[in-house]
Amino acid sequence: CRIVSVAAMQELERAADAGGHSFAAMMASAGRAVADEILLRYNTRAVLVLVGPGNNGGDGLVCARALQEAGVQVRVYLWQRRTEPEADYEGHFQALKVAGVATAQVENDPNLEILNEWLRCSVVVDALLGTGANRPITDELADLLKTVSAARTVQRFQVVAVDCASGLNSDSGAVDPLTLRPDLTVTFAHAKTGHYLFPGAGYV
Repeated sequence: CRIVSVAAMQELERAADAGGHSFAAMMASAGRAVADEILLRYNTRAVLVLVGPGNNGGDGLVCARALQEAGVQVRVYLWQRRTEPEADYEGHFQALKVAGVATAQVENDPNLEILNEWLRCSVVVDALLGTGANRPITDELADLLKTVSAARTVQRFQVVAVDCASGLNSDSGAVDPLTLRPDLTVTFAHAKTGHYLFPGAGYV
């Protein structure tokens, strides 16, 4: 397997886009690949997809729609993701709404009651932060991840990371203390350097 840096992966994506394989197509392929792995590996009676901003969150939205199309009960919980039509430029969020998938925004869930209810599931998909994220986890996201970690000790759900666990530095392998340790990571095209450097190698 080839191992690449985040910058090298971004360059490969730009080259693919310039060559006619658009970012939208890459996002669709990535999201469906995550859904396929979940359906293959787990008892998917109910899945909660945690969606953040950027392409990683877009992958999560595609994953949610693919799972819903496969007959899985899916809910989507969003952090800092704009959903108005001009921001939903690929239409992934609108497609979920049309399909009847339940969604909630952390900004509208101040006591995280909806999140706690939806964590009664079999699989949680971590599509919050992508490979380019390298800042400490704080504020709302910190509270969200603490809540998920606490619920995991009771509900025993599986965690699937999209590309990388949120809080794992995909270049250095550094890991934020609040990073959810995934049971499975589905990454795309090539593994990232941080997947193989400890402590990040323990969060794959």
